[in-house]
Amino acid sequence: MKLHTRWYSLPCATLALMLALATPAAHPAEAPAPPPQNTVRLLSVEVLQHYDRARRQRIQDALAFVFDGDPAYAAAYGTPNKPLSDNVVGPITLSFVNRFWLYYNMEPAGNVTEGSVDALLQFAERLKRRPAWRSDVVSAQFGRWIDLQADRADLYRIRLAVDPVRLPPVLVRYRASLAGPASGIDVENAPLSVYWYGLTAEDLAAIAALPAYPPKLLQALDPLLEAEVFKTAADFSDAVRATLKHTGQDAGPLMPQLEQAAKSESGYALTEDILAELHKQPMLPPQIAKMLGDLVGMQYVRRSLFDLALIQRLRIGLGACRAYLSPEERLRQQSKRLSEEDMRALLSAVDAQAGDAAEARLGSQLQALWEGGHCTVARSEDVPLAALYARYSKLFDSRVRKAPAYDQAQPYRLNSDLCGCNTDNLKQQVYHFLPFWLGGPAQKMDFSLMSRINYYGVTFDNNGDLRMASSGQKATELFMGNQAQQLAFVTEARRHRVKVDWVIHRTDWAPWQKIEVKNRQAILNRLAANIIGLLDTPMTGLRSELLPWLSFGTQDVPGRGDGVTLYFDGYPTDDNSVALFDEFITTLRQRLTAGGFDLNIMIRHAELNKGIYRFDKLAAMVSLPERTSQSALYGWAKNKIKHNFGPSPSSADFVQPHYLMLLEEPTMDNKKTLRSEVEDATHGLPRMALLRRMVPVINFDGLAWPQLEEELIYFNDNFGGVAFWPNSKRNTAEPNKTAVAGVTLCSASQLLDDCIQDHFRDPPGEADSLACKFICENRWPLRFLFNVLVLALAATLVAYVRWCGVRPVLQKYYLLALGVAGLAIAIFVGLMICDPFLAHLSDGIVIPATLVLCMVAMYFYFRNMLKERDARP
Repeated sequence: MKLHTRWYSLPCATLALMLALATPAAHPAEAPAPPPQNTVRLLSVEVLQHYDRARRQRIQDALAFVFDGDPAYAAAYGTPNKPLSDNVVGPITLSFVNRFWLYYNMEPAGNVTEGSVDALLQFAERLKRRPAWRSDVVSAQFGRWIDLQADRADLYRIRLAVDPVRLPPVLVRYRASLAGPASGIDVENAPLSVYWYGLTAEDLAAIAALPAYPPKLLQALDPLLEAEVFKTAADFSDAVRATLKHTGQDAGPLMPQLEQAAKSESGYALTEDILAELHKQPMLPPQIAKMLGDLVGMQYVRRSLFDLALIQRLRIGLGACRAYLSPEERLRQQSKRLSEEDMRALLSAVDAQAGDAAEARLGSQLQALWEGGHCTVARSEDVPLAALYARYSKLFDSRVRKAPAYDQAQPYRLNSDLCGCNTDNLKQQVYHFLPFWLGGPAQKMDFSLMSRINYYGVTFDNNGDLRMASSGQKATELFMGNQAQQLAFVTEARRHRVKVDWVIHRTDWAPWQKIEVKNRQAILNRLAANIIGLLDTPMTGLRSELLPWLSFGTQDVPGRGDGVTLYFDGYPTDDNSVALFDEFITTLRQRLTAGGFDLNIMIRHAELNKGIYRFDKLAAMVSLPERTSQSALYGWAKNKIKHNFGPSPSSADFVQPHYLMLLEEPTMDNKKTLRSEVEDATHGLPRMALLRRMVPVINFDGLAWPQLEEELIYFNDNFGGVAFWPNSKRNTAEPNKTAVAGVTLCSASQLLDDCIQDHFRDPPGEADSLACKFICENRWPLRFLFNVLVLALAATLVAYVRWCGVRPVLQKYYLLALGVAGLAIAIFVGLMICDPFLAHLSDGIVIPATLVLCMVAMYFYFRNMLKERDARP
């Protein structure tokens, strides 16, 4: 299957199939053009340059029409020697002919012939007759949609032929897949898509530099209202500059928005309506850009989360409702408040851009917020702040959404100093997310202060196959063979006893209800099987493959994951879809339980108590753990026997999920709202169980340390932990700074790991010793060495007892035997104290076992003394 995120494809089949794909379907009202002549002459620069001038011009015009809007084509088109518009076809023109043929054929041949030129000209000519179809037919999204259809081979032929009869129904199908029942700012209907939302420094600078369109400039563009439609953005840009040249005005800063406004299916053209809209466009006041400086580098998984985070920066900059803040956070935010001079300038800009009476009142409302009034009711500032953002939100639309490309050359690499490992001393769960687009350079992490990491970037198609988002590569093929280094982060995390979950996300639910119920059921069943297959596939790499040997066969080669996180944002809420999800989640929980895997479900706070995320459904999957007085060793042995030899688990024994709640800003208020909603909807033990399985997900900006401390304390007391979504902000912490023992204020330490250690470790602020850190990280080699030493000592003891000739040698080198025994004892003691698994199992049995061993040793000691006494004459 082809990858339509770029203009390329996999090498494929034969010349005969190429000619068949280029042959259009018959139509009684419009006779199809004759198919390309079957020729064996391969396409080359020499062949192209032998064409007459008119044919060469047609080729370049067709390429301009087909590839308009493609960044690579625009870059080549704009080079000084104009290789795509010089009427002298060369290597650049040939490369784009090849790209056309590779992209628009189901089975493109490795060697392109002259028939591809005929297909290109025919394709462009027919599509020009129907300009309304162009935006869909040439889009990469349409190609991805074709790849997901069962009849894709036929659809390729229909698209290439621009079949006037069969293509319209195909476009209806395609557009119906995009028009789902859901609507709103968080809808993402592109198949296999992944986005993050945020601003870079360049984005903010570009938005702040966008000037308003002066009336004089817009009037100077009037001659272009009667001009022809321009085929490319470069042609349009040249025409605008030529029109303004005699006026002395520079449209350079405004060209990106001008091109976006003028673009249509047939090309680029200005209309009176477009110029009227541009005249209304406001300019972002520099005071707002100043308030948004702290937002640069933050990343949000949904647009609504970004919007609320931006409004929170406006709230801080205006000093709105400071009475509701903690004293430390109020002091921090006071330093971010606009000065009196800046506030006057902002109000002047807001009042100057006001339209109706409601907009005219906005300035006075903002003034009241800045002065500390208009805040008798909590969150009453939301309305004027939202109105302020709404006035300028369109300036952000073209820059805030990012579509990262998956690069196999940039895998996640995690490393650490001697940080130790997860010792199970965290009072609650601590999650960290790893979005694939933040891979590349090695990232240092303190694994002792986290429970799980979640790799974000895998989605699934309409066949239930797991695929990497943005690239469409199958997950089963992505981490095989030479690509095994993509999984190095899994090995490193497990060395530190941190579990790894795979986030399976999907947001494009528009075509879901168009699929028959039985087919949707089959897709979800296949998805559950593929999730188990991903988690259960053995790891590669020396460290993983050595584990069965280091454990003396008690451990298998570990799989690729320890659990899965489902993120079905925007999932349909109709009865059929909800019932299918309930069936799917039951099947998945059963299979996860049988495999020993864990489950998380990620939910946006705004979707809570709707559809599949109703409180009664969430509460039904969790319960409080049973209290037991049995030792940990007994419980471990019981679970092992039950898992290996017991019957299939019942629904009461299925794995219980954690609910990762994407918390919107301001989190200082919304965390309390979340708890209040749970308490209002549930009661008694189900309420307690549900709260303990909820883990809020926050975006920490590295600045609001007092607020972070307050939230960690609140999460620890009221929920099941905390999860951190990363960002690309520059790390301001001192190099090589690590968490230190003892409890201190987060605003004093200004280190995330230190805050977690102070508020989530048990006891608070405790740090592991260097010896325990070393032992825990290297527990498997040390266990192996201990087992070897014990076997060696046992063999020595047997030899001493059974063979008299060995005794003199052992008596002569008894110090060596004592040294080996001492080393074995030291390793044993270290493992029992510092290896969390053995320390947990030994809880409650170490002292009794030690007493028993002492009594046995005393028995043999006194027995030997009595024998020596009886042997005397």
